This record gives sequence, structure tokens and C-alpha cells, in this order.
Amino acid sequence: MSMIITNIFFDHGGHYAEEELKWVSKNPTCAITFKISSLEEITYSAIVDKICRKIARDGAKPLLKLSYIPMRILHVEVTKNTNRTNHRSDHLSRTDAESSFGLNYEEESVPNDRGDGVVTIFREQHVEEPEPHIEEPHIEEVESDGKEEDGNEKRPEPDTEDGLNFFDEDFELSRPVEEIKLAEEWEDDIGLEIKQEFPSKEALQDLVDRASHKHCFGVRTYKSDTGRLILRCTQKSGCCNWYIYAARKGGSDFFSVRKYWNKHNFSRAVESSNSSRRRGNPRLVASVLHEDYPGQFDTPVPKTIVDVVHHRLGVNVSYSTALRGKKLHVSDVRGTPEEGYKMLFSYLYMLEQENPGSKTNVQLDALHNFEYLFVALGASIEGFQWMRKVIVVDATFLKTVYGGQLVFATAQDPNHHHYPIAFGIIDSENHSSWPWFLENLKAVVPDDPELVFVSDRHKSIIYGVSKVYPLARHVHCIWHLAQNVKGHAQQGVKKDDVVDKFIICAHAYTGSEFKKGV
Repeated sequence: MSMIITNIFFDHGGHYAEEELKWVSKNPTCAITFKISSLEEITYSAIVDKICRKIARDGAKPLLKLSYIPMRILHVEVTKNTNRTNHRSDHLSRTDAESSFGLNYEEESVPNDRGDGVVTIFREQHVEEPEPHIEEPHIEEVESDGKEEDGNEKRPEPDTEDGLNFFDEDFELSRPVEEIKLAEEWEDDIGLEIKQEFPSKEALQDLVDRASHKHCFGVRTYKSDTGRLILRCTQKSGCCNWYIYAARKGGSDFFSVRKYWNKHNFSRAVESSNSSRRRGNPRLVASVLHEDYPGQFDTPVPKTIVDVVHHRLGVNVSYSTALRGKKLHVSDVRGTPEEGYKMLFSYLYMLEQENPGSKTNVQLDALHNFEYLFVALGASIEGFQWMRKVIVVDATFLKTVYGGQLVFATAQDPNHHHYPIAFGIIDSENHSSWPWFLENLKAVVPDDPELVFVSDRHKSIIYGVSKVYPLARHVHCIWHLAQNVKGHAQQGVKKDDVVDKFIICAHAYTGSEFKKGV
């Protein structure tokens, strides 16, 4: 069965003005919450019990005046604290008759010209008889007819079988009720301005989310698409006019604020007591890190981030949420892969402009999607002229969303250090990718009988070198061969000893050295 969460707001400790029906408030608005399956489960006893617990007056047995004007907040006037053990009224119809929620009623004398319809409710210290279970009628404000001021006139008999006669007659108030303003307007402190621009829609949403958690107001997204963003207050049904309308500028991803009303006119207690208030999410954590660590990859550990978010916005986030927010911050700083692919051609153009002699190439597939990339810097091409004509080619996997492999061609300088010549991106090592990479490399390093390629025994590399560089020689790397031999060592033989023996034999230049190594 689905549960209903109902909030009842009340203002306590105030009083009504003497000359006119106007509530004078002294304390902020409070709220009590019921989690029920149907509205019929809310009884007057439950309301009064929760109000007394909320204002911490259980032990004092206060005399409370509860008044309610439709579509307004329940008013609770604390008149005095008294011991009512011996002070009882002679009106048996309301005071001696026990109500269905364990409360007794006593009416105070109310002047006829006031007409505020205030009912006095107090809590009895002890109830001897068990309370009968009846369905409570809805109590509206009533006006006293003035006949009970002396407390001696006989009251009519109860209309109900259980001895309860709440009111003899219901009628509207004798004078119009002045509208009571529950809360003054207050600004959201976001600091937005009309025509203010943001690099993306998410940047604007992050700013509003941080402010909403910090200053205790709810935000609901009414429209969000590629061209516009409309945000409203969650208390819009309560006549709060807070509003933001932003639209994307033509020809760019920037969003500009077109309309903005920065004032709320509801009590913050409404949002603070709302059980459905939004929780912290990775996007909120990332926005806090953007503010504290702009453009930085190095951020605190998730445990520290949890404390930072709670201190800054008063929002509790879990460890996993903080970790995801930390990763999202790094992703925002680095940029998404999609954004990187969009900027690829611009990057390569600037690379060639700033590095004269550089060679770059990009190949797209039939659907005009990225397939291969080749890059060779001009300085590396020029320096290879003074290197030994030995080129090592290999590939390694990329740990990205779209995968792929990084391929490279390197040489060795006189200090026995790696000297990069070219690198590229391919989908996988196959008979199409390696020949494509070597064809681009051939434009940088031409085919030569003195040229030697070194690689592992991958079939696609062997095929590509023989096809693109027919004059060059192709040999295999000793280390890769040693790893293959290690995997074929017999059981019971130390594999490391087999590898050492193989390397000694591979470095032998004469037959005698080879036999000695074996």
C-alpha cells in the first residue's frame, strides 16, 4: 500500500489583535508530518499530541487555543500553564464528556464583537475510562453566542449518542477576514543577471543547485531541451513566482539568461521540513569541486569531499556519491571523448602550424565516423636522419569509452633512449590498420634496403611491413620471443632459467658462443 506524506504547518505562541481579526506572530512557522495510508487516519488527538511535542510542552499541560481559517496556517495560542485537576466546568456536555481522542473541552468566554471562533483545548493528566472510538467531525471556527459567559446557564443536551455536542450551529464569520501574509519575499542569493551567459546548460543548473541547497529552496525543471531551460520553485503551487528562463545562443553551446525573478515568497520552514527534499548527487559534488579546484585533476579523497559538501551546503552524501562526483569533476576538466573528437581537426591544424614539417592524417569510415589517426612531429622526422636505421613498431590498448589501440614507431638514440618517430590510433591490429599506418610512415621514412623493422610476431605487422616496405628487413624482438618460449617450457623446469638461456643464445654471434650458452 502506498503511503501519503502530509505536512501540517502551525504558528504558535502568538495572539490575535484585540480590535480586529488578525494573528500577531511571535515565532517562526513549524511543521508536523504524518506518514499515513489515507487522510482519514489523521485525528485531532494525533494533531494535538504532535503539536505539544513540537513545542516541548507535554509536562506543563498548557491551555491551548487552536484556530483555523481555511487555506491558512493553524494558529496555536498558548495562554497559560495551569493545573486543571480540580478546576472543572459545570458544562457536562463538553467538559465532563470525554472526547474520542482523550481531550476535554472547555469554552472560554468570547466577546461577541470579536467573532474569532477560538476553541480552548487542554490536556488531562489522567483518563480513567477507555476512550470510545468514533469518527471525528471536521471542526471549523465558530462564533460564541454570548449565552455562556456566566457559566451557569443550562446547555442543551448532546445531539450524539456518545455525549458529544461540539457545536450547536455553524456559520461564517461576521466580518471579512484580512488576508494574512505568511512570509515576506526573500532573494535567492544566486546573483544572476539578465543576459548573463554560461558555457553550457549544465553550468547554469550547477549554480542553481548549489544555491538551492545552501539557501533552502526547491527547484523543479519544467523545460529542458537543446535550446532552452526553464526552472521554477517547487512551491509554485503556493504562489511562489521564482522563475528562470534561459535559451541557447545561436551558433554556439552558450546559454543566456533571458528572464529571471529572484524572489521567493514562502517560508523556508516549508522546504526544510519537506521529507522529499532532494539529496546530494554526483553532479552537485562535482560542482563544489569545480568551485574549489578549478581546472585541477588532483582533488581530496572522497571521505574529505563528504565533509566539504556537508559543511558548504548542509547536504549529506555517501562515499560512493563523493567518489562519482570526484570522477565527474575530472571528466569535466578533461572534457568528454565526444568533445575531443569534435576538436580533433582543429588541434591537428594548429599542431602543423606550430611544428613546421609535421605530418598528420585522419581517416573516416563510410559513415564519416573516426577510424584512424596518424601523427609525426617535424622535429622527430628531422632528428631521425642521424639515428640508426632501426625502427621498432608495436601497439597497446587504450582504456577509454570507445576503446581502440595506440600504435607507435620508435628508434634508439646514441644514449640508448627511445626516440619517438610517429604514433597513431587504430581500432585493432588487423590487415587494414597496420598497412594504413605504415603507408603514412613511409611518407616520413622512405623504404631503404638498410632499414630494419623490429616487432613481435603479429601476423598483421608481418603482412604490413612486407607489403609497404619490400626493401626493408623485418626481424623479431628477442624479449617477445623469450616470452613465447617461457610459455612453452616443460613442466618441472624453471621458466626463468629457460628465458635466461634463450637470451644468451640469441645474443651469440658465433657457433661456439651459442653452444656455450646452451
